[in-house]
Amino acid sequence: MTKDNENKSGGVFITRGMKLMIPVGGLVLSLNNDKMTEVRIKVSLDVTDYWLDIAMDHLLKCEEYNTLLDGLAPEEGKKIGPALESSFSHGMQAICASCFALDAFYASTVDIINIPDTLRHCWRKNRTSRPKQIAQVIMRGFAIGKDSLKQLQGILTQIYSLRDKAVHPTASMCDPVLHSRLNVGVEPRFVIFGYGNAKNVIGLSLSIIGQLSRRPRKKYSALVSYCSSIKITMDRHLDVWEENYGSLFDRAP
Repeated sequence: MTKDNENKSGGVFITRGMKLMIPVGGLVLSLNNDKMTEVRIKVSLDVTDYWLDIAMDHLLKCEEYNTLLDGLAPEEGKKIGPALESSFSHGMQAICASCFALDAFYASTVDIINIPDTLRHCWRKNRTSRPKQIAQVIMRGFAIGKDSLKQLQGILTQIYSLRDKAVHPTASMCDPVLHSRLNVGVEPRFVIFGYGNAKNVIGLSLSIIGQLSRRPRKKYSALVSYCSSIKITMDRHLDVWEENYGSLFDRAP
């Protein structure tokens, strides 16, 4: 193999969630038979889909270990510890992955919607929380009522609060809390990141993205196009959820 062949690209592999574009000046057509047409491309990946896959995988594992806890007697401490820790570990990852999916959806829409530089400056200056930023973007880009928007911001604040407890953990001492299934005191995070909260957070995240994908404002044509694509993705995730836990909202057109 020659050095030229070693450096020759085999093209670009396209995966789900990936976008491809030819930038300005990226296509050079040759009129000389001795020269090749040159093409430069740009790619990007919407990771919303991937984070939701990760979240659901961890939720199912969390549920599995949570069910195992139900069948253990108090004297089976050697089994309780690993099951409790595994439920906690998978629950924490499920919650964080759900929040990262919301972040990814936000990242894919914020640049499509006309966000004034003055507003972005205010966000930076006032250190506006991510839930408030997301709510303001949703207000501009999606058809949603004021009451629903207020409720949504409250839900986002709770989800991000749980995420923060995982990615910015405290080492401070605290009182133990009662674990309802074991009827013993545990470190609070074993309850905070338990199956109940993990299931609620993923269900809310799926519902938020799934419903918003059906409500883009028509004046943003690029957003409408993106939502038509992500809606298909979300319906796949909603199918999995409904198979395991029932319907989150009416998906009728």
